[in-house]
Amino acid sequence: MNVSTAYDLSRFEARPREKKPQLKAVKTVPKKKTAAMRLSPVVAVLVSAVLVFVCAFMIYTNVMINETTADITRLNKEITNLQSEQVRLDSELNVIMSRGNIEERAAEMGMYQAGKLQVECIEVNTGDKIEVIADERNMFEKIHDFVSNLF
Repeated sequence: MNVSTAYDLSRFEARPREKKPQLKAVKTVPKKKTAAMRLSPVVAVLVSAVLVFVCAFMIYTNVMINETTADITRLNKEITNLQSEQVRLDSELNVIMSRGNIEERAAEMGMYQAGKLQVECIEVNTGDKIEVIADERNMFEKIHDFVSNLF
């Protein structure tokens, strides 16, 4: 059994070189610039002006957004302060309007609660009555009165 494939030294022997194809330098004719490739100074100035305008507009909108956000934050703080003030005033009002305080203040002013003997009931219903006043003047008198009232 010949096991020389593992030591195949023929792979390291010098081989004759294959001829590579020769590269030729070809002169290319420069292409003419198309209208899209040419950039005139007027177009360059206009494009630059548009870019400057867009950048300035972006900066302006960011400033406006920041100012609006600051205003919103300030107003939210003011709302929170006013809500806490409302809670404080409501609790103060509840203390002032409590039944015990009202009775105490009324006693200080000399007021007292009315008893059953001091209450009088009056009945107002005496019946419905309609009275029509008849105008006994004729039409000419009414027109004369109307005209005289105008002047």
